[in-house]
Amino acid sequence: MSEAAPSSDPEQRRRSTVLNEAVIAAVDKWIGIVSDPNTNLRTSTGVSEAAGALADSIVDVVENVGGMSAWDSLPSREQHEIMSVMNKIVEVLQGTNQRWEDEGLEEQFSQRREEIREWTRQISA
Repeated sequence: MSEAAPSSDPEQRRRSTVLNEAVIAAVDKWIGIVSDPNTNLRTSTGVSEAAGALADSIVDVVENVGGMSAWDSLPSREQHEIMSVMNKIVEVLQGTNQRWEDEGLEEQFSQRREEIREWTRQISA
């Protein structure tokens, strides 16, 4: 995997790190919400839809930057940050999937989770 030269602007690198940490913190909160047995199914599903929208946006941005070949041009740090977020999103979906299984609706939710996993495989290939 080739690696683009990291930004020589320390401020830009710091902003990227702060943004990544904020996104990870938000997704961690979502994981807590969907894992809480007191969270109702509607809320859990809404959180998962938000997580799915975030995953969609990540894939769209990577593709719009230059297609999947753009992935190889990203610095390894950025690739790692993106994969960390995508893996956290999968955790959100797994938490909600359990709720859907309890309600007998796992088929629909499993399809969405598989879409997210496929996107994760595509951007890391």
